[in-house]
Amino acid sequence: MVNRNKNELMCRAYDNSDGKWIVNPMFIEPKKQKATPYPCATTGYVDHDGTPGPVRRGDTSVVPDQTDTVYAAS
Repeated sequence: MVNRNKNELMCRAYDNSDGKWIVNPMFIEPKKQKATPYPCATTGYVDHDGTPGPVRRGDTSVVPDQTDTVYAAS
């Protein structure tokens, strides 16, 4: 996963519940480190009707908020 600071994708990538995610910083016009954690446990997921909610794993457990640890240094 290339770190583009997209909440749901980054929540899933940093949680890495299936052990298949690797996070890399963007290499063209990289994003800076996100100052606050990704809101995985509250509003990281957007339902088909636009309603925000928690990001859930396959077993329906809620992904905790995740800190941005892979980014391009300025």
